[in-house]
Amino acid sequence: MICLGLSQPTIEDSIYVMQKHQQEIDMIELRIDMLHNFQREMVYRFCKKIPKHINSICTIRRQKDGGRWKLSEKLRKKYLRQFLEQSLFNFIDVEEDWWCAEQNEEWKESVLCSLHDMQGIPHNIQSRITHMAQCAHHIKIAVTINSIREALQFLDIIQRAQSLPVHKIYIAMGEYGLFSRILASYLGSKWTYTYAGEQPLAPGQISVDVLNNVYRYSHINRSTKIFAIVGNPIAHSKSPVFHNEEFKKRNLNARYIPLLVDDISTFFHFATRLPLHGFSITTPFKNQLLPYLTQTDKVIQETHSCNTVLASSSHTWKGINTDAPGFMAPLQAQLPARSAKVLIIGAGGAARVISYILLQKKYNVYIVNRTVKHAITLAKDFIAFGHIHTLDYRQALLHKFDLIIQSSTVGMAPYIDQDPFPSLTFSGREIVYDIIYNPLKTKFLLRAEQSGCTIITGIHMFNKQAQLQSHAFITSLVK
Repeated sequence: MICLGLSQPTIEDSIYVMQKHQQEIDMIELRIDMLHNFQREMVYRFCKKIPKHINSICTIRRQKDGGRWKLSEKLRKKYLRQFLEQSLFNFIDVEEDWWCAEQNEEWKESVLCSLHDMQGIPHNIQSRITHMAQCAHHIKIAVTINSIREALQFLDIIQRAQSLPVHKIYIAMGEYGLFSRILASYLGSKWTYTYAGEQPLAPGQISVDVLNNVYRYSHINRSTKIFAIVGNPIAHSKSPVFHNEEFKKRNLNARYIPLLVDDISTFFHFATRLPLHGFSITTPFKNQLLPYLTQTDKVIQETHSCNTVLASSSHTWKGINTDAPGFMAPLQAQLPARSAKVLIIGAGGAARVISYILLQKKYNVYIVNRTVKHAITLAKDFIAFGHIHTLDYRQALLHKFDLIIQSSTVGMAPYIDQDPFPSLTFSGREIVYDIIYNPLKTKFLLRAEQSGCTIITGIHMFNKQAQLQSHAFITSLVK
């Protein structure tokens, strides 16, 4: 089920948002602590407007739990008790430290006993969950996840609580916990929380439009096959929109989610545990994951860079690289002559693949990178394939290039004002290719366009490599 949080400043605004989205949701949560100039009569007016098919939760959240209630705790508890007595809502959200101390058997069905930690995961969380399950029929565990290791710990928490005979809602707050909101039903949660408007109610919340239209939340179940984009950062990625649309076209019970990762070793434990059936890899893990792969294609073997991984039935991982054909697709019609001079900005996984391809085509490749030792390592690794050199930024200004490729993450959203090589000027005859696709035209690419250069945006590479990834993912599902 989908629960829409209502955090509007007036009760009229809350009613409007509820009615606007009533066909997309199953529940609403009225956040009284977010209302301006709250008066009890507002609640009665609101309850009369709740559609019959929608269940309701009333919440007056304390500030220490992420809420905005500024009046006394005594008054807050008074209101909550009154709403429980009057049965105005299906559930009243009550914090575990209060409710478990003052539990009333008569209200056990109507209480949503909740635990919130805005900093991390409490050390005694398992015993607290067990106690909560004795105090109410519905319990909510909302903790903050700050790493992939804590995401793995979150899965442990869910598994250990599985046998408790109550309805549970699990929430991992923050960007590391996005998976818990998209896969709530898959993980055993009774419902997930969402929002409508510009600002989420809690860290990591996903809007009702995205939850329904991108992830088709109401159709996710325990049989759903999970795929992901793995990297750091991932907020900019268009991959979930692309791959979920491909799954939808083919009526496949599969979803593709964003996974923020800070440690690749722990991630593979998480991937096995969830489990993932495949994933895309982006910065900075295209090289780091290689020791965990049991099968790789030729491009990976030559470049030591992988962007696509598939799970096998024997719990091993197979890597393939779709960046290579993805990169070449938009260049085919305007390739410069052999022996042309090419400047590559950046020395990461994408730069390795690009260097490999261009050296095979007999181009003279020059690498410039902020961390010089990474550029030197790249050049040494590929010296056997052709003419490849490293330059510092000052030296690069002395050369004229036929093709300039920007392969770093500098200029990617949200840092759209950044330029990876601001002192580089263009003559207007260069082909300039930036593999970033969000924004469509980076500051670097706009400068090249204004100078009269032929430009290539990263969306072309993204679409081609994503099409090849999608084919691999879908083939793994239907074979």
